[in-house]
Amino acid sequence: MDERHWYVARTRHGAELGVRDRLEAFGVEHFVPTAKTKGWRGKMVERPAINCLVFLRATQDEALALIHERGLKANYLFDCATKHLMVVPDR
Repeated sequence: MDERHWYVARTRHGAELGVRDRLEAFGVEHFVPTAKTKGWRGKMVERPAINCLVFLRATQDEALALIHERGLKANYLFDCATKHLMVVPDR
């Protein structure tokens, strides 16, 4: 499969931004929806808008290699109907 798709990866709670930083270091196109909110002391902090989810764009082989060979701390969501990795349409 040479075609790039958007895949959905599930992370531990609170690890979304760390996984995002690792994907940046690996040079993988990714998306983590975030929102800036006031923290405990009134300081603006960036927090994930969707907990435990990271979206990344890669081929299926590249996506699987991120977890198995590079040690990315995430699991991919599967489509129950097709038994394949869940793919998010580009639009």
